[in-house]
Amino acid sequence: MGFLYGLFIFSFAGAINGSFALPSKRLTRWTYQRIWLNYSIWAFLLFPCLFVTLLAPSAWRIYTQMPAHLLAIILIGGFLFAIGQICFAKTLQLIGFSLGFLINIGIGTALGSLIPLLLQHSNQAFTTQSTIAMIGIAVIIAGLLLSYVAGLKRDRAENKITKSNHFFLGVLLAVCAGIFSAGQNITFSYTAVLQQYALQSGVNHLVAANIIWPAFLIATFFPYAAYMISLRYQHRSAENNYRSFTYYGATMFMGACWFFSLILYSAGSLMIGSLGPIIGWPLFMVCIILFSNMWGWRQGEWSGAPNAAKTLAKLSIYALIVAIIILAYAAFLSIK
Repeated sequence: MGFLYGLFIFSFAGAINGSFALPSKRLTRWTYQRIWLNYSIWAFLLFPCLFVTLLAPSAWRIYTQMPAHLLAIILIGGFLFAIGQICFAKTLQLIGFSLGFLINIGIGTALGSLIPLLLQHSNQAFTTQSTIAMIGIAVIIAGLLLSYVAGLKRDRAENKITKSNHFFLGVLLAVCAGIFSAGQNITFSYTAVLQQYALQSGVNHLVAANIIWPAFLIATFFPYAAYMISLRYQHRSAENNYRSFTYYGATMFMGACWFFSLILYSAGSLMIGSLGPIIGWPLFMVCIILFSNMWGWRQGEWSGAPNAAKTLAKLSIYALIVAIIILAYAAFLSIK
C-alpha cells in the first residue's frame, strides 16, 4: 500500500509543479516583475525557512557546520538556478506553457543527467548504462527540435513571425533556463552527503532528505529578487498601486505549489525506498510535462496552429516522455 501511495504522491507532485505558474496568466493588473517577485518571496524564502524552522529547527546548525566547499557549491548552484528561473519566468510570457516547460525540462533533465555522469562517474562513461543514458539524451534533443519546429510553424501560421517577434528570444531564454536550471540537479549530486550529516544530527528523515533546498533556495532568492526589483524600478511608470488579497494569495499559491512539489517528491521517495529515485523521478518529470502542456493547450496556445504543428508538438511530448523512461532504465541498471 505504501508503494501505491508513493506513486500517487509522485504524480500529484508533478501535477502541481506543472500547474504552479497557471495563476500568473490571470494577474493582468500586475506587471510581470511584480508577479514573479511576490512568487519568489514565498517559493525561495518563506516556505523553505518555515519548513526547516517548524519541522526541525536544530537543522539550521548543519549549515554553519558544513565544509566550506559544500557551502560554496550550494551558493554557486543557487545563483545559477536564479538565472535559470529568471529566464524561465520570461519564457512563459513569450512562448507559453507548452513550449516553455518542455524545452526547460528537456534541457535541464539532459544536462542534469549528463554532467554528473561525465564529472563524477567518468570511469563509467562507456558502460551499458551510460550508453543507454546517452540514447535517452539524444531522444531529448530530438524532442526539443520537434517542439522548436512545431512552435515555429504555429507562429508562422498565426502571422506572429515578424521582425519584432519574440518567439526566437523565448526559445533562447527557454534553452538558457534549462542550462542554468540543471544546476539544481548538479548541486544535489555534489552535496548529497549533507543528508547523511542531517540524519546523524538527529534530524527526521523528511527534513534530512530536503536539507539542501533551504540554503540553496535562499541563495537563489537574493539575485532573483534583486533582478525583479531592478525591473520594477526601471519600469516604475508602468507599475500601479493595485492591491488585492486575491493577487497576493495567487502568488503565495504559486510559491506553495512549486516548493511543496519538491517536498512531496521527497516524501514519495521515502515511502518507496531505494527505488524512489528510479520510479519517482521519471513519473514526477512526466507529470510535469503532461500537466503543463495540458494547461497550455486548454488556454488555446495551439488553437490557431495548423495540424502539422499540432502533430509535431504532440510528438515532442511523447519523445520527452520516452527519453525520461530511458534515463530511468539507465539509472536502474546502474544500481543492479
